[in-house]
Amino acid sequence: TSRGPRHVASASSPAPAAVSVLEQRLDVLGGGGLVPAPLGKAFLTVSLALRAGREALRLDPRDGSVWLESGGRRILPEGFAPSGRSVVPGVADEGVLTLAPGRSGRARVVFLVPVDAAGGVLGVRGVGEAGVNAVEPAKSPAREALAGSYAEAGRRLRLGFADPVMEAVRSSPLHELVVTAEGDAFALSLPPTEVRGEARFLRPGEYAATLRSGTSRLACRLRLLAGARRVILYLADQPFHQVIYRRRSGASAGALRGGGPSGPPSRSTMGRHE
Repeated sequence: TSRGPRHVASASSPAPAAVSVLEQRLDVLGGGGLVPAPLGKAFLTVSLALRAGREALRLDPRDGSVWLESGGRRILPEGFAPSGRSVVPGVADEGVLTLAPGRSGRARVVFLVPVDAAGGVLGVRGVGEAGVNAVEPAKSPAREALAGSYAEAGRRLRLGFADPVMEAVRSSPLHELVVTAEGDAFALSLPPTEVRGEARFLRPGEYAATLRSGTSRLACRLRLLAGARRVILYLADQPFHQVIYRRRSGASAGALRGGGPSGPPSRSTMGRHE
């Protein structure tokens, strides 16, 4: 005897919504190398693969739909963009990722984390969670590696400053940073400006500095990035107070002579005009 025809479903239900981490990296400079992270912190950029389930998926970084749980804290994004768009930390991004049911897409999200932050869990509302591994920061250069000659490579400064030292730095575009080893410290100059100063090793990759313009003095910081090719001057540890320098070709790092560091100004004095 023959059996009747078997009926097979012509379409299956969409797979469940899902999120996975494709790539992650840790950078002191975000936004294409133009946005310095605050001292002691870095930008964690995570590339995501996303799939919508039975319902459409809409991700808007402004409504808290994406977050990172790390170190007992919930960290909201500094930047977000669908794949293919640049992400500039701290700049409002109108980009919203929308996926129809069952469709897939990619996005990049940036979080501001401590340089030595442990891994965490990235969450997406209505989708789920994905583990984010700890990213080991790049090894800091030796303390004597600061010495050398640097050309200005970018700046993130206000349009004007009341502080005379900050204003002297800001008002001279495309100046240089010249660092000379002197015993256990470094002499600083910023030609063609008349700003001078000194710096002392504080911790790996960071130096406490004092800049002078006329009779005015400013406590600030220098941050030497991995590879000793770039230095960031923090006139204050707040947004729009940074200048980025790149080591000139052939300008090798000098060596310290004498003993170790002594008496750098405390962080609480940074950015204060004396």
